[in-house]
Amino acid sequence: MFGDLLALPEGGLPKFIWLSAAFSVFNTVQCMVQPLGMTRRIYSQQPQQVTPLTSHLFAAWTALSAILRYKCAFNMGDALLYDITFWSYVIAGAHFMSEVLVFRTILSQMFGIKVDNPGREDTVTLAVCGGIFGITAVMLVYAWCNYNYQPIRAKNLLWTTLIYLSTVLWFVGNIVANGHVHIVGAWANCKLWIIWFRVLFCFVFASMTIVRFYALDRVFNQKKPFTTRSSLIAAAIVVVLNVAYCLVNQLLGKSLEIDYLASVEACNATQTFRNAALIFQWVLWAGCGVLIFRLRNIQSSFNEFRESILIFVVIVALLIESTVINVHFRRFPLQKARRIEKTVMDVVASTLVVWLFIGYPVLMSIFKRRSYELQWLERLAMDGPTNSYNLTPNRKSKQSYAKMEDSANGADSADHEYIADSTHLSAHKPFDNYHPLNIESVLNSNALNESSLPPVLRNKVHVHEPIMYSPSLFSPRYIEPPSPDGRRVI
Repeated sequence: MFGDLLALPEGGLPKFIWLSAAFSVFNTVQCMVQPLGMTRRIYSQQPQQVTPLTSHLFAAWTALSAILRYKCAFNMGDALLYDITFWSYVIAGAHFMSEVLVFRTILSQMFGIKVDNPGREDTVTLAVCGGIFGITAVMLVYAWCNYNYQPIRAKNLLWTTLIYLSTVLWFVGNIVANGHVHIVGAWANCKLWIIWFRVLFCFVFASMTIVRFYALDRVFNQKKPFTTRSSLIAAAIVVVLNVAYCLVNQLLGKSLEIDYLASVEACNATQTFRNAALIFQWVLWAGCGVLIFRLRNIQSSFNEFRESILIFVVIVALLIESTVINVHFRRFPLQKARRIEKTVMDVVASTLVVWLFIGYPVLMSIFKRRSYELQWLERLAMDGPTNSYNLTPNRKSKQSYAKMEDSANGADSADHEYIADSTHLSAHKPFDNYHPLNIESVLNSNALNESSLPPVLRNKVHVHEPIMYSPSLFSPRYIEPPSPDGRRVI
């Protein structure tokens, strides 16, 4: 098994699946050799339910999972094997989630947590919220599996996934901070749950959403690139600012402290702390509102103004609800209806933001995959530089929309800059007399050649006739690398 490690396909997913197969082998062995050892520690809330028979059955399941995952790791191109392996993870995850949230057999004294929910309603609340996160996770996994689908690829999937992860960790903090479980022992550190989970990741969620809107503003309004470097800098700023805020609250005196109510085994924050957090949240989302207003005039397929308005409305409603709860119901973690309302509102609003970002193209890829992609590409073609942006050469302008380096004829290394100029209407519209969906027939009829390209692109490209009925001509995999003379090949 370990000798084949170097033969794994490229990428992180095959290695992850292989590693999980190795852990499954270990779990199989320990369940057979010590059936009442580690298994009872895992299900320590109700250890009497763990018997040698159940442990042996668990060993059989993990052995089957190990074989399935091992085979899948080396055969990632087998769709049937991949789907079966994927659903094995879903089943295992559903099992452990149900044991934590519904049957309450996992995570007790081993971690210092007494998982006795105050009532059945809290259990149902946690189960429903877990289901909402699970459905959203499946949607994101589907999006990653279809990353080459153009409308999905344009949605900054990595940043959206990070926003989703921040909502999950925010929810983890809410489970404790909102009083859905009693916290005892070492985990009665209320500052950990309220400051470093609930508050931190609530702020991270807001900050990362703002950065996502800022990326659109930077590219389409400021005409500046938002590169990987820019993304990393933005992420670092988000982390530093939010960690600094939480660190200050961690070190401040009792006037801003989180207090622990030993009589009811629950956490509660002082009103000063709540007011400071609410003010910070309102400031963050006010800045987000300014960015959304700036995005209203983006005339392209990347316009998310309607989605942005819906997101802003959802978040403002959540902020109003949070303000009312924290100001007028200061002990809401001790009131069942209030704490359930707060947790459900947080989960629904945060996951709805993720769905508004990426949900529509995902649903279209399932139900109207080809027609929606063609429609999206049609809008993209009509929004192109020769139509919406009217690019014209301008060496002296400080604004740059795109840069091309002239290396074909041995010219100097200075970049040619092209900016949007509303005074120069595009005279080059090679597809004006053709419907965009018939672009392949246009290309095959020799309607597009070097003379039909904009002057700034001539001598920079070779035009090759595409194969009839080929997939999307705009897909990156159909763009060949530069030829030896430096000219691009389309």
